[in-house]
Amino acid sequence: MSTQHAFDTAKTVSDAFSDRLSEPLPRATYRLQLNYEFTFRDAERIVPYLADLGISHVYVSPIFGAIPGSTHGYDVIDYGKLNPEIGTPEDFDAFVAALHARDLGLIVDFVPNHMGIEGGRNVWWQDVLENGEASQYADYFDIDWNPIKRELRGKVLLPFLGGQYGEVLERGELKLVFEGGAFRIDYWDTPFPIAPTTYPLILRKVEERLEGTIDPDSIELLELQSIRIALENLDGIVLANGEPDGRDARQREQTLAKHRLQTLTESSPPIREALAETVIALNGEPGDPQSFDALDEMLDRQYYRLSSWRVAAEEINYRRFFAINTLAAIRQEEEPVFQESHRLLFALIAEGKVDGVRIDHPDGLWDPATYFRTLQREAMVEVTRAAWARERPDAAEEGDWDTISADVRAEVDAVLDGIISERGRLPIYVVAEKILEQGESLRDDWAVAGTVGYEFAQATTGLFVDPESRVLFDRIYARFTGDRIRFPELVHDMKHRMMREAFASEVNVLTNVLNRISEQDRLSRDFTLNNLRDALREILACFSVYRTYSTCAEDGAAPVDRRYVEQAV
Repeated sequence: MSTQHAFDTAKTVSDAFSDRLSEPLPRATYRLQLNYEFTFRDAERIVPYLADLGISHVYVSPIFGAIPGSTHGYDVIDYGKLNPEIGTPEDFDAFVAALHARDLGLIVDFVPNHMGIEGGRNVWWQDVLENGEASQYADYFDIDWNPIKRELRGKVLLPFLGGQYGEVLERGELKLVFEGGAFRIDYWDTPFPIAPTTYPLILRKVEERLEGTIDPDSIELLELQSIRIALENLDGIVLANGEPDGRDARQREQTLAKHRLQTLTESSPPIREALAETVIALNGEPGDPQSFDALDEMLDRQYYRLSSWRVAAEEINYRRFFAINTLAAIRQEEEPVFQESHRLLFALIAEGKVDGVRIDHPDGLWDPATYFRTLQREAMVEVTRAAWARERPDAAEEGDWDTISADVRAEVDAVLDGIISERGRLPIYVVAEKILEQGESLRDDWAVAGTVGYEFAQATTGLFVDPESRVLFDRIYARFTGDRIRFPELVHDMKHRMMREAFASEVNVLTNVLNRISEQDRLSRDFTLNNLRDALREILACFSVYRTYSTCAEDGAAPVDRRYVEQAV
């Protein structure tokens, strides 16, 4: 790389940072809750009113693809597009233009911790259900594929049934469906994909129905058998090709097999009729329990296990947003996940349409400090790329960016290092939804402007509370409830209750991990699972903060994290 080239790269990065740092910081914000009842167009119409209030920025709820009918947008299903229910890209641009016409900026709410998985709308999640650990998205979600319960190993527990599995099955509420070359199970309006490796269970029954009704040497039957054999060999493809090539090869083969199956059923009436009859037979007849045996066998061989919603608290093996089964946590520490989920956000920032980001629930992330640093870096890389492309459109078309992107990233990192070490103003305005306990401070290594202000709101609320009335209200409460428990004891007891009733499964996962650790040392291997579980519950109940931030770094736990743990113990 020439000296002139190095100078140009550094100057381009420097100019991009200067532009970002020259933008005014938010002075006052007004929050808008966007959904199908209040869209970008509705928001655009009230921009003059908001400007008259004297605010500097409008802060909107999540704007990316969410579960249809969502009233809040925190159940995102597609980070790569705007939520069509709140408007088109043109509607969004018009809203932004109206803001800019009044010198207002835009802050968006972003949800990196979890995605909505309700109703079969999440493409990533549906692929995991269809292909298990062989899915290209298996590493995107925080799933324990090797839980304590042996029957759940290699499966995802889906606690979405309204009753016991066996009762739901024998009532005929789980319906096998064939459409577009693929099989699935419909539970009312929710589709669950069938693993292509289990299609042969169905296709063999189709072949049996065709015996004596179709020439055994006919092209139609040979094609059906060929499709079945190809699907039976899917599992071996991943092992033969390795990762991630094996996952891609498997995906190609099963996509081709589905296409062949659809084409065959469209062109062959005998096979189409035999398949339809097989599906009807597999769906069973309510009142005849044995008629559901074959469907039960096939469901048992899926990469998921359908169960009653009541099972979730004790056996669920994917991390959720608190205890909400329909919000599954994703792993932003994995680079493909981060890049896929932030691409559109960074583009909107680089285009000058988004001026700041409010990060929802960063405490759910594996390593918030690294996440915020990566967020700042990658956003600035995209800002730099956009500026570079505007200045050099011909070079951008020729793909020259690829030759300097590594240099740009290194330069951006160097500039960020200086800003963070000096605790200066960061280029991307980011605030964290962090609940700080009394005496707890925001971490110095978080590349954010601050929190969303819950602690300020709590302190302000205190101005309207007369502390001298506490004794009187304590007496009224005790007389009315007959309960004289002290508040710290109540908090401790309620934490235990939540761990028993809502988060028993999460405690079991932690216990399983701790047991594996204890088994590695002869001085601790005699601790039983019950011993370890009881100890974990008590320590968690005594924790004075929401969480610590120790990772697997070589330098171990930070002193403040070690202090919280030791105090709890």
